[in-house]
Amino acid sequence: MPAIFTAPATVFHPDVVPYISVDDYKNAPTAVDVSALIPGGAAAAQLMALAVAIRSGSAWVNNLCRQILAATLDTEARDRVRIRSDGTALVKCSFWPVLEVDSFVAGSTPSTMTAISDTADIFLKGRKTLVVPIAGSGSSQGTVLWFPGPLRPGDRAYCQWGYWNGWPHSQLAHAIATTDTSIQVTTTMPAALAGRIVTIWDATNSGGVNIEQLTVVSTFTGGTTIPIVGNPQFAHALPAAPQAIMVSTFPDDVRQATISLTSALIKARGAEAFEMDNIGDEPSKHELIEGGGLEDLSIAVDLLEYYRRAA
Repeated sequence: MPAIFTAPATVFHPDVVPYISVDDYKNAPTAVDVSALIPGGAAAAQLMALAVAIRSGSAWVNNLCRQILAATLDTEARDRVRIRSDGTALVKCSFWPVLEVDSFVAGSTPSTMTAISDTADIFLKGRKTLVVPIAGSGSSQGTVLWFPGPLRPGDRAYCQWGYWNGWPHSQLAHAIATTDTSIQVTTTMPAALAGRIVTIWDATNSGGVNIEQLTVVSTFTGGTTIPIVGNPQFAHALPAAPQAIMVSTFPDDVRQATISLTSALIKARGAEAFEMDNIGDEPSKHELIEGGGLEDLSIAVDLLEYYRRAA
């Protein structure tokens, strides 16, 4: 039976990738020994266990900040949004930073919502609040009892919008040569990345640490192929999974917080008690104290304070 209603809010993002790679972690000065995460396990099993721990550490970052920090496209809806005297409405986004608004519809009822026409006059007030001109939006349905028509100042409106928020973050999908004019990533990047700088975090053991920054061309319109200004300084070979090369705009404090939380997870379980079945769970305070991971957690909380406070 088909659904008669589907909630507009996006709550699941299967394309979010871990915030650091296994080599990022192993090369970090604050990393712990990861050679025996699974007692007696082969090298490939140890590597996979570390990848799982990093994924859990990345999820822990999101939980502490009460949002996914990697850029995602979300859809939100509000009802009874008041239209101000100048014809605009204030709608507060749940997540930040707001990178771009891809759609916005408004109307007197959910069934009469139409796209706003004055898209050039949308602007951001503070970190999360959009100021949107919606007077005149909506379609008329004179056959219903409440006679909804074009929205006017003083009216209450239903609004729904889709927007990108967070920090663009992905991983390399193909090898890079020094003659390339674009790079390929595994997840969709927003058009708001145009003109910005992305960092390639290549810490693979085989190629050495070749970290560089590339400028995205100003005409980028979004997608997985990112055209760049000039050419890369280094060639980057694509490592075999679960190894990866991150392509990111994350500030260094987010990366370091992920490293610290990964260390906390590993320490809480200890080399002898590490179990794949429970690595996805956040450890208790008792486990952290016993394993020596409480300091790592404290460091991560301090590093993420700016993002936690703004949530």
